[in-house]
Amino acid sequence: MSWQPIVVGVDASPEAAHAAAFAMGAAERAGTTCHIVHAARDVLATADVPANRPYRQALMEQARGEIRAALADAVPAAGLKTLSVRIGAAPVALKGAVAALGAELIVLGGKHHSALGRWFGGSTSLHVARTTEVPVLVTAGAPAAIRRVLVAVDLSGAARPTLAAAERYAAMFGAELRAVSVFEPLPVIPEVPPPDPTAYYALSEELLERDMWPLIRTRGGEKACATARWSRRSCARRPSGVRTCWSSGRTGRAGRSECWLGA
Repeated sequence: MSWQPIVVGVDASPEAAHAAAFAMGAAERAGTTCHIVHAARDVLATADVPANRPYRQALMEQARGEIRAALADAVPAAGLKTLSVRIGAAPVALKGAVAALGAELIVLGGKHHSALGRWFGGSTSLHVARTTEVPVLVTAGAPAAIRRVLVAVDLSGAARPTLAAAERYAAMFGAELRAVSVFEPLPVIPEVPPPDPTAYYALSEELLERDMWPLIRTRGGEKACATARWSRRSCARRPSGVRTCWSSGRTGRAGRSECWLGA
Protein backbone atom coordinates (compact mmCIF):
# COMPACT_ATOMS: atom_id res chain seq x y z
CA MET A 1 0.00 0.00 0.00
CA SER A 2 1.39 3.37 -1.03
CA TRP A 3 2.12 6.10 1.47
CA GLN A 4 0.11 9.31 1.69
CA PRO A 5 1.84 12.68 2.22
CA ILE A 6 3.67 13.56 5.42
CA VAL A 7 3.11 16.86 7.23
CA VAL A 8 5.81 18.36 9.44
CA GLY A 9 4.90 21.16 11.82
CA VAL A 10 7.67 23.71 12.34
CA ASP A 11 8.63 26.92 14.04
CA ALA A 12 11.99 28.74 14.06
CA SER A 13 13.60 26.43 16.64
CA PRO A 14 16.51 24.01 16.06
CA GLU A 15 14.22 21.14 17.11
CA ALA A 16 11.84 22.00 14.30
CA ALA A 17 14.71 22.04 11.80
CA HIS A 18 15.72 18.55 12.93
CA ALA A 19 12.11 17.37 12.58
CA ALA A 20 11.86 18.83 9.08
CA ALA A 21 15.06 17.09 7.98
CA PHE A 22 13.79 13.81 9.40
CA ALA A 23 10.39 14.17 7.75
CA MET A 24 11.98 14.89 4.38
CA GLY A 25 14.10 11.76 4.68
CA ALA A 26 11.13 9.65 5.75
CA ALA A 27 9.06 10.90 2.82
CA GLU A 28 11.87 10.00 0.43
CA ARG A 29 12.04 6.47 1.88
CA ALA A 30 8.27 6.10 1.62
CA GLY A 31 8.10 7.44 -1.92
CA THR A 32 5.72 10.24 -1.01
CA THR A 33 5.76 14.00 -0.49
CA CYS A 34 6.53 16.04 2.61
CA HIS A 35 4.79 19.34 3.35
CA ILE A 36 6.07 21.91 5.84
CA VAL A 37 3.42 23.76 7.85
CA HIS A 38 3.87 26.67 10.22
CA ALA A 39 1.10 28.09 12.40
CA ALA A 40 1.43 31.85 12.90
CA ARG A 41 -0.31 33.20 15.97
CA ASP A 42 -2.78 36.01 15.30
CA VAL A 43 -1.64 38.20 18.19
CA LEU A 44 -4.55 40.62 17.83
CA ALA A 45 -7.15 37.89 17.39
CA THR A 46 -8.66 40.03 14.69
CA ALA A 47 -11.93 39.26 12.99
CA ASP A 48 -11.90 38.10 9.39
CA VAL A 49 -12.90 41.39 7.81
CA PRO A 50 -11.45 43.04 4.67
CA ALA A 51 -9.63 45.74 6.65
CA ASN A 52 -7.53 43.14 8.44
CA ARG A 53 -6.42 41.18 5.40
CA PRO A 54 -3.28 43.30 4.72
CA TYR A 55 -2.19 42.75 8.32
CA ARG A 56 -2.73 39.00 8.05
CA GLN A 57 -0.85 38.85 4.77
CA ALA A 58 2.10 40.79 6.24
CA LEU A 59 2.11 38.50 9.26
CA MET A 60 2.23 35.42 7.06
CA GLU A 61 5.00 36.81 4.86
CA GLN A 62 7.11 37.71 7.89
CA ALA A 63 6.62 34.23 9.35
CA ARG A 64 7.45 32.60 6.01
CA GLY A 65 10.74 34.48 5.83
CA GLU A 66 11.69 33.53 9.39
CA ILE A 67 10.92 29.85 8.85
CA ARG A 68 12.80 29.70 5.56
CA ALA A 69 15.87 31.17 7.24
CA ALA A 70 15.60 28.75 10.18
CA LEU A 71 15.28 25.68 7.91
CA ALA A 72 17.77 26.72 5.23
CA ASP A 73 20.59 24.50 6.52
CA ALA A 74 18.35 21.48 7.23
CA VAL A 75 15.98 21.31 4.27
CA PRO A 76 16.82 21.50 0.55
CA ALA A 77 15.44 24.36 -1.52
CA ALA A 78 12.91 22.04 -3.17
CA GLY A 79 11.56 21.07 0.23
CA LEU A 80 11.20 24.70 1.32
CA LYS A 81 8.86 25.28 -1.60
CA THR A 82 6.25 23.16 0.17
CA LEU A 83 6.16 25.56 3.14
CA SER A 84 2.71 26.89 3.96
CA VAL A 85 1.87 29.35 6.72
CA ARG A 86 -1.53 29.24 8.40
CA ILE A 87 -3.01 31.67 10.89
CA GLY A 88 -4.15 30.04 14.11
CA ALA A 89 -3.20 27.54 16.78
CA ALA A 90 -0.79 24.77 15.76
CA PRO A 91 -3.16 21.81 16.41
CA VAL A 92 -5.89 23.44 14.32
CA ALA A 93 -3.50 24.42 11.52
CA LEU A 94 -1.95 20.95 11.34
CA LYS A 95 -5.31 19.22 11.41
CA GLY A 96 -6.44 21.41 8.52
CA ALA A 97 -3.30 20.65 6.54
CA VAL A 98 -3.74 16.91 7.07
CA ALA A 99 -7.32 17.09 5.83
CA ALA A 100 -6.42 19.20 2.80
CA LEU A 101 -3.49 17.01 1.75
CA GLY A 102 -4.86 13.63 2.75
CA ALA A 103 -1.73 13.15 4.87
CA GLU A 104 -1.25 10.12 7.11
CA LEU A 105 1.57 11.26 9.41
CA ILE A 106 2.48 14.41 11.36
CA VAL A 107 6.10 14.96 12.40
CA LEU A 108 7.02 17.40 15.17
CA GLY A 109 10.23 18.34 16.93
CA GLY A 110 10.30 17.42 20.60
CA LYS A 111 11.29 20.08 23.12
CA HIS A 112 12.20 19.94 26.80
CA HIS A 113 9.78 22.12 28.74
CA SER A 114 10.12 23.08 32.36
CA ALA A 115 7.28 22.15 34.69
CA LEU A 116 6.25 25.81 34.78
CA GLY A 117 6.40 26.05 31.00
CA ARG A 118 4.20 22.99 30.57
CA TRP A 119 1.74 24.39 33.12
CA PHE A 120 1.42 27.75 31.35
CA GLY A 121 1.85 26.87 27.70
CA GLY A 122 1.44 23.12 27.49
CA SER A 123 3.07 20.95 24.87
CA THR A 124 2.29 21.40 21.18
CA SER A 125 3.07 17.74 20.51
CA LEU A 126 0.66 16.65 23.23
CA HIS A 127 -2.08 18.98 22.02
CA VAL A 128 -1.67 17.74 18.44
CA ALA A 129 -1.68 14.08 19.50
CA ARG A 130 -4.92 14.63 21.41
CA THR A 131 -6.76 16.28 18.53
CA THR A 132 -5.47 14.69 15.33
CA GLU A 133 -6.75 11.50 13.75
CA VAL A 134 -3.42 10.42 12.21
CA PRO A 135 -0.21 9.16 13.86
CA VAL A 136 2.15 11.74 15.34
CA LEU A 137 5.92 11.18 15.34
CA VAL A 138 7.95 13.38 17.70
CA THR A 139 11.67 13.59 16.98
CA ALA A 140 14.42 14.00 19.58
CA GLY A 141 17.55 15.78 18.46
CA ALA A 142 19.25 15.54 15.09
CA PRO A 143 17.95 12.97 12.58
CA ALA A 144 19.24 9.47 13.17
CA ALA A 145 18.52 6.07 11.67
CA ILE A 146 15.57 4.33 13.32
CA ARG A 147 16.73 0.86 14.28
CA ARG A 148 13.80 -0.30 16.39
CA VAL A 149 10.06 0.28 16.51
CA LEU A 150 8.27 -0.56 19.76
CA VAL A 151 4.53 -1.18 19.73
CA ALA A 152 2.38 -1.64 22.83
CA VAL A 153 -0.47 -4.12 22.38
CA ASP A 154 -3.19 -5.50 24.60
CA LEU A 155 -6.32 -7.58 24.10
CA SER A 156 -8.52 -4.67 23.03
CA GLY A 157 -9.83 -3.93 19.56
CA ALA A 158 -7.30 -1.11 19.18
CA ALA A 159 -4.36 -3.53 19.23
CA ARG A 160 -4.75 -4.88 15.70
CA PRO A 161 -4.67 -1.54 13.81
CA THR A 162 -1.89 -0.34 16.12
CA LEU A 163 0.20 -3.41 15.35
CA ALA A 164 -0.47 -3.07 11.61
CA ALA A 165 0.70 0.56 11.70
CA ALA A 166 3.85 -0.37 13.64
CA GLU A 167 4.73 -3.10 11.14
CA ARG A 168 4.26 -0.63 8.29
CA TYR A 169 6.59 1.94 9.84
CA ALA A 170 9.16 -0.71 10.73
CA ALA A 171 9.18 -1.87 7.12
CA MET A 172 9.59 1.69 5.84
CA PHE A 173 12.57 2.39 8.11
CA GLY A 174 14.07 -1.09 7.75
CA ALA A 175 13.84 -1.36 11.53
CA GLU A 176 13.45 -4.15 14.05
CA LEU A 177 9.92 -4.45 15.40
CA ARG A 178 9.30 -5.15 19.07
CA ALA A 179 5.87 -5.70 20.57
CA VAL A 180 5.27 -5.49 24.30
CA SER A 181 2.17 -6.11 26.38
CA VAL A 182 1.87 -5.29 30.07
CA PHE A 183 -0.64 -7.11 32.24
CA GLU A 184 -2.05 -4.77 34.83
CA PRO A 185 -1.88 -6.02 38.44
CA LEU A 186 -5.07 -7.07 40.13
CA PRO A 187 -6.65 -4.28 42.21
CA VAL A 188 -5.70 -4.10 45.86
CA ILE A 189 -8.73 -3.79 48.16
CA PRO A 190 -8.07 -2.58 51.70
CA GLU A 191 -8.57 -5.18 54.42
CA VAL A 192 -9.14 -7.91 51.83
CA PRO A 193 -6.48 -10.63 51.37
CA PRO A 194 -4.93 -10.30 47.91
CA PRO A 195 -5.88 -13.10 45.50
CA ASP A 196 -3.35 -15.37 43.85
CA PRO A 197 -2.69 -13.73 40.46
CA THR A 198 -1.10 -16.79 38.84
CA ALA A 199 -4.24 -17.94 37.01
CA TYR A 200 -5.06 -14.39 35.90
CA TYR A 201 -1.61 -13.84 34.37
CA ALA A 202 -1.58 -17.29 32.79
CA LEU A 203 -4.95 -16.68 31.12
CA SER A 204 -3.90 -13.20 29.95
CA GLU A 205 -0.76 -14.56 28.34
CA GLU A 206 -2.65 -17.44 26.77
CA LEU A 207 -5.10 -15.02 25.14
CA LEU A 208 -2.26 -12.76 24.02
CA GLU A 209 -0.36 -15.62 22.42
CA ARG A 210 -3.50 -16.92 20.75
CA ASP A 211 -4.94 -13.67 19.45
CA MET A 212 -2.05 -11.21 19.04
CA TRP A 213 1.38 -12.77 18.58
CA PRO A 214 0.32 -14.80 15.48
CA LEU A 215 -0.46 -11.49 13.77
CA ILE A 216 3.22 -10.49 13.84
CA ARG A 217 5.12 -11.72 10.83
CA THR A 218 8.81 -11.77 10.04
CA ARG A 219 10.15 -9.93 7.06
CA GLY A 220 9.92 -13.10 5.00
CA GLY A 221 6.24 -13.45 5.79
CA GLU A 222 6.44 -16.30 8.29
CA LYS A 223 4.45 -16.04 11.48
CA ALA A 224 6.44 -15.27 14.59
CA CYS A 225 6.38 -18.09 17.12
CA ALA A 226 5.36 -16.93 20.57
CA THR A 227 5.42 -19.83 23.00
CA ALA A 228 6.72 -18.65 26.34
CA ARG A 229 7.11 -19.49 29.99
CA TRP A 230 6.99 -17.28 33.03
CA SER A 231 10.16 -16.45 34.87
CA ARG A 232 9.57 -14.66 38.19
CA ARG A 233 13.09 -13.39 38.84
CA SER A 234 14.76 -12.83 35.53
CA CYS A 235 14.12 -12.21 31.88
CA ALA A 236 15.50 -14.70 29.40
CA ARG A 237 15.58 -14.57 25.64
CA ARG A 238 13.91 -17.67 24.25
CA PRO A 239 14.87 -19.40 21.01
CA SER A 240 11.35 -18.67 19.81
CA GLY A 241 12.06 -14.92 19.93
CA VAL A 242 9.91 -14.21 22.96
CA ARG A 243 10.96 -12.74 26.27
CA THR A 244 8.68 -12.81 29.27
CA CYS A 245 9.17 -11.79 32.84
CA TRP A 246 7.57 -10.71 36.05
CA SER A 247 8.05 -7.08 36.96
CA SER A 248 7.39 -5.41 40.27
CA GLY A 249 5.41 -2.20 40.63
CA ARG A 250 4.23 -0.02 43.45
CA THR A 251 0.79 -1.54 43.47
CA GLY A 252 1.78 -5.15 43.07
CA ARG A 253 3.24 -7.62 40.64
CA ALA A 254 2.59 -7.30 36.95
CA GLY A 255 3.30 -9.62 34.05
CA ARG A 256 4.93 -8.52 30.84
CA SER A 257 5.17 -10.46 27.61
CA GLU A 258 7.40 -9.25 24.82
CA CYS A 259 7.93 -10.46 21.27
CA TRP A 260 10.32 -9.08 18.66
CA LEU A 261 11.42 -9.73 15.12
CA GLY A 262 15.00 -9.42 13.91
CA ALA A 263 15.96 -6.87 11.33
